[in-house]
Amino acid sequence: MASWLLIMIGLAVVVVLVALAALVWMLSARAKPGGAIDPANDAAVQRARGQSSHTQTMHHGNPGPGI
Repeated sequence: MASWLLIMIGLAVVVVLVALAALVWMLSARAKPGGAIDPANDAAVQRARGQSSHTQTMHHGNPGPGI
C-alpha cells in the first residue's frame, strides 16, 4: 500500500516539474507562440549563423559585393 502511495506522489511531482518547465519555456523570450525557437531572438542561433558565415568565408574567400 505504501509503495503505491510513493509511486503516485512521485508521478505527481514529475508531472508538476514538466508543467513548470513548459511554462518557463513558453514565457521565455526564446519561444514563439507555437513553442518553437525564434531565431531572431535566440543568441545561440545567431552565434551559430555567424560562425557558419565566417567558416564559409575562410574556405571560399570573400566573394566581394553582390551584383
